[in-house]
Amino acid sequence: MTYTFKNKKSSKIITIDLKISEYDQYKKDHPELERYHDSVPTLSFNGKTFGGLDSQTDNTFKEVLAKIGEGHPNSPLGDNYRKNKTIKETKTKEIFYKHVNKIKKEGKLK
Repeated sequence: MTYTFKNKKSSKIITIDLKISEYDQYKKDHPELERYHDSVPTLSFNGKTFGGLDSQTDNTFKEVLAKIGEGHPNSPLGDNYRKNKTIKETKTKEIFYKHVNKIKKEGKLK
C-alpha cells in the first residue's frame, strides 16, 4: 500500500510503499513524519472503482442501492438504481437533457 507522509519540520512530502503490517513500526521509527492526505482515497474492488462495480454486484447490494436511490431521487445514485421511476419522470429527464445538449452545442452554455 502506498502511504504519503509530510515532514513536520521541513514540510517535505514523501511517498512510501509499505505493507499494512509495517506501517506502525515505520511510524515509531520516524516520529518526524506525519500522515499526509493530498486527495480523497478511491474505493476500489478488484481494480475497479465504485462506479464500475455494477457488473459484479450481487442482487442484494443492488436492492440496497435501489432503496437509497428511492430516498434520494435527484441524486446520481437515484438516477442509476431507483426502480420506481414514472414514465413522466423518465420522459421529462430525456427532454431536459436533449435541450441542455442542444444549448451546449450552440455554445450558449458551458
